[in-house]
Parts: sequence; structure tokens; C-alpha cells
Amino acid sequence: MAKEKKNKEKDNDEEKETEVSPEAQMAGLLQDHKKNHYNFVKETNYKVSFGSLRLDKELGGLIPGVIRLAGRAEAGKTSETLEIIDNHLRVPNRRACLFKAEGRLSKEMIERTPVTFVWNAEEWKDQTCFVIETNNYNLTIDTMRRLVHNNPTGTQYLFAVDSMDALECEKDEERGAEETAMVGGNPTVTGLLLKKMNLAFIKLGHIGVFISQYRSSGPTPKGAAPVKKTANASGGYALEHYPNFVLEFLSPRKGDLITRNGGDADLVTNPFVGRWARVKVWKSPNEKTDYILSYPIKYGRKKASSVWREKEVADCLIEMDYFTRKGAWFYWKQELELIKNLFAKFTNIEEKYNGEGKLHDFLEERPEVTEFLFDYFKNAFDTSI
Repeated sequence: MAKEKKNKEKDNDEEKETEVSPEAQMAGLLQDHKKNHYNFVKETNYKVSFGSLRLDKELGGLIPGVIRLAGRAEAGKTSETLEIIDNHLRVPNRRACLFKAEGRLSKEMIERTPVTFVWNAEEWKDQTCFVIETNNYNLTIDTMRRLVHNNPTGTQYLFAVDSMDALECEKDEERGAEETAMVGGNPTVTGLLLKKMNLAFIKLGHIGVFISQYRSSGPTPKGAAPVKKTANASGGYALEHYPNFVLEFLSPRKGDLITRNGGDADLVTNPFVGRWARVKVWKSPNEKTDYILSYPIKYGRKKASSVWREKEVADCLIEMDYFTRKGAWFYWKQELELIKNLFAKFTNIEEKYNGEGKLHDFLEERPEVTEFLFDYFKNAFDTSI
């Protein structure tokens, strides 16, 4: 009996020694599967300007993860993508990669933006954008995965796909058109890409800008336009759930045109010089869902922001009462702190301007002043997302 009791006590002691706490088990599991999670990785956080004071004020700036830009052709999706790329590349140790799956990156677009594009891998340096002309899904996802997961320099990447509609799997290239459509097409491709890359972008500090266009939602009454729902844009519901932002670029209207001095157009003294781009927010992390936002675009830009930053700055100055207005004349309120700092920092600033057009001219002629005021208002509007 004594021997049996002694053996039982020994077995109990051995069981106690082999017992492992839940936290120890979890630590062991994470260690054994460290290639399959990001718990050991410190999250990288930063913001990138949309290029527009109005968008930055309402949306708070772009953060690591995915943004989806949807809408009809010529609504401003590609131009906004180039704005985001330009602002991303203003910081050292950043690079961009644009997958040109369509022919939208025209010579005129390249001339309008200050982004430096390269097509040869040897020329790809920090603060430049490499262009891969492909609609091959496999090359697209392999490029993203390799650069993100083999990143000894800690480079912060921005990947832009223009557009998701054109991506095609290698297996689909071997199928006929009807068979490709039956297996899912673009929504399947998009869902796979997002599933593999979205969490890595967020955790490791990279940005994906995915452009998609509308797809037909099915039969509609004769003469009626297809119903526009974000789930009906290429990419399906995957592009609803994964992104931080889902923005729909609305078609331009006649009333969106902007004249030089405001008011009615005159071909000689008050011509059209730009337009308002309208964006509907379908999803955002800062409670702006269902908002429709507008920002001004200036025609005829060369190597500059397509967003009419000078008008945005001028509008902020006027709306926030930094001027005294007498008729068409605008006088700086030089007793205000911002204006004191402005006159102390820069020379040859006129004290008054005859009309908004003259104020815009001044800001366009003095980009250093525009940049100073743009940064001031952007910082004043900055809110945590």
C-alpha cells in the first residue's frame, strides 16, 4: 500500500511538472509560427497628405493600409493617385511603385506632376516612382510581397494599381473569355491581393492605392443608367471591407467649373481656369462616411500639384478672416499672429490685392509663401484618425 501511494504521488508530481499555463502555450505557439503573424512587429504609423487642404481637413490624411479610389473615367482617380504618390515621396527613405495595367499614365499626365518616374530598375532610387507596365496579377502580388517582406533598409513603399479592372491571373490568360468570367474574374483577383497584403501594409507601414471602375449591376430599365454602388465597382465586396478609405469620384458637372475671379464666365476677363472635383466618402476611419467633399483643380499645370493649392490657401485666408475686405480689395490684417509671422519670414509681400484672381496670382508666383501657409493650415486642421 505504501509503495502504491508513493507511486501515485510521483505520478501527480510528474503531471504538475508537465502542466503549461495558457500564456506559456500562447508564447510558444507565436514563436513556432512567427512567420504567420505580426505580433512581434512594431506597427509603423505616419500620415500622407491627400494633396488638398479640404480633403486633409475632413479625412485627416492617409495612413498605412489600403485606399480605394472608384468612379467613372475622367473623374479624377488617376490624378489623385499621382497627388498621393507625390506627397508620399516628399520624405526620405520612401519609394513608390505604379503598376500601369491600363494606358492612363499619358505623357501629358507625366508632364503635369512633379513625380519622378523611372522604368529601369537601376534608376529606381529613394523618392522616385518605378513603373511596371503589366496587367499580370502574379507579377503584381509577387512584387509587393517581396519588397514588403524583404526590406532591410526599412523603406516605406506606396504601391498603386491603375487599375484593378485590368489585372488578370496567368491561368486566366490561358482560358477563353467566357470561362474566365465564370470563375470570378476581377473580384476574385482583387480579393486575393487584399487578403495577402492588407494586414502587412498596415503593420509594416506601407500604402496601397487601388483604382477601380464601375461595373454594371445588372439589367436596368430602358434608358436608365446602372445603379452606382461601391460593391458593383471592380473588386466586389473585398474592396468594401479591407480599405481604410473608399472614395468615389463623381462625374464632373457644368456647375463645377471655376472662373478666374468667381461668378459668371467671360472669355476675356473672367475665363474658366479650373473645376471642383467632387468625392463621395463611402468609408473612412473618422466618421465621414456619406460625406460629399469638393476640392479645386487648376487647368494647365506643369510639374506641379493638380490640386489648386493656391486657391485652397486663399479660401482659408478669406474664410478664416485674415483679410479686411473693401469692395473688390483684400487687405492683410497685419495685427494677426500668422500675418506677422508671414511678413517677418518673407519680403516683397503686397499689402492689398484687387480681387481673388490677383491673390491667386501672388500665391502662384511665390510658391514658398503658398507652402508656408499650406503647412500652417494643414497642421491646424490635423486631427487623429
